[in-house]
Amino acid sequence: MALGIFSRVFGGGPRTTGPDSSTRVKDLSALSKEILVRAHKCSEALKQYLKYDDPNEKQAAGIAVQNEFLYLFIFLATREVLNRQSSEKARALVEFLEHTIIGSMLDGMFSDWPDDRRQRLRADFLLDLNDAESEYFKCTELFSREQPFTGDSVLTTFARKVTLVLGHENLNPEVFMQVLERTTEAYTSMDLDGLALKAARAL
Repeated sequence: MALGIFSRVFGGGPRTTGPDSSTRVKDLSALSKEILVRAHKCSEALKQYLKYDDPNEKQAAGIAVQNEFLYLFIFLATREVLNRQSSEKARALVEFLEHTIIGSMLDGMFSDWPDDRRQRLRADFLLDLNDAESEYFKCTELFSREQPFTGDSVLTTFARKVTLVLGHENLNPEVFMQVLERTTEAYTSMDLDGLALKAARAL
């Protein structure tokens, strides 16, 4: 399984040993569940801005928007562990999240898809996650109040990307701000950092 930019930076494989307890399982499950639930809620809130006439294109774009939120939250969770704990823990966490989140998606909304399409979906998800990690790693800060539209912060970069995925090639400022506001609200209210640190200690 690909580990993205984190693996290329950290090297090696994840640590898989450690005592199994209900507390560890609870902490790990809490993080992956929160990421999945928040990504779904954020993408649902932005559905009204999908600018597609074709139903299939609209559905595909909606899924892509949800995936972008998943990539962002996985990156932010792993970044916090890298900054506060260790590269080993961050490496183990990103592998855990890749496995559980993709598994939840395949067993949930894509459970009726043929195996070959499910495997392509898995591969595409990992590839896109790696690309997103690489892009966000280049950002100099989480958010820039001075340059919310043109800066190279993580959230500005994310909002530009999602606005385009929604179908607004001209980066409609109203849609951009809705994406930015929804994302900021979700991140500041979900205690992602705390959940990530607890989950990492459980690995």
